[in-house]
Amino acid sequence: MKAQIQKGFTLIELMIVVAIIGILAAIAIPAYQDYIARTQASEAASLLSALKSPVGEMWQNSGLEAALEWEGTAQDEIGNWQSVGTYVSSIQSTATAGQYVATFKSTGVNAQIGGLTIAMFYDTADNEFTWSCASISNSNVWPKACTAAPN
Repeated sequence: MKAQIQKGFTLIELMIVVAIIGILAAIAIPAYQDYIARTQASEAASLLSALKSPVGEMWQNSGLEAALEWEGTAQDEIGNWQSVGTYVSSIQSTATAGQYVATFKSTGVNAQIGGLTIAMFYDTADNEFTWSCASISNSNVWPKACTAAPN
């Protein structure tokens, strides 16, 4: 009679594999959440960046700040622009000259950015744009435009 060889894994081997998967998941899930938040936050930077040319051009041509005001449409004194996005609820100019703020939606976005803002500043003296992501406490989720310290 031939001896029968057992095939399969022992309980200890399966438990080790499950433990390894658990450790990897504990590391990967927070990194993935940051990645999702950073991707969603980049929408605000993209929408604000689309305003750079019209804002700079208006200041250069007329010496006036481009106020972002509309009545139910994405039309204003600087032409067509997108005032909302998938994760951004609004983009508005503020009382501070040259400041444009994108506000994230409160629901349907990563909790790290929900309801917060990203601001873009236009410096008329040197014709440069700077960014502030100060309302977002985790700098790991800032868009690339906000890699410097917030203003």
